[in-house]
Amino acid sequence: MKRYSMAGARQHLAEVLDEAERGVVVIERRGVQFAVEVMKAPRRKKARSARIEIVDSEIESGNWSWSWDEYGVALRTQALDK
Repeated sequence: MKRYSMAGARQHLAEVLDEAERGVVVIERRGVQFAVEVMKAPRRKKARSARIEIVDSEIESGNWSWSWDEYGVALRTQALDK
């Protein structure tokens, strides 16, 4: 375990972090001790496979919108508008 004063830790922050990788580092300020230790990153979850398959190229490219017609909401693509 390595000990630093607050002023020493501020001046040698990179060294403090390197020491923390090897074990706990204690920084003391006004009689209060603070522990610096390495925290391991949580494991990333595996990417999930897509649940929706896009088969219309107009929808996949983003060239679409909704419009109202006599039956309610309808899908409108730019290809249909031309």
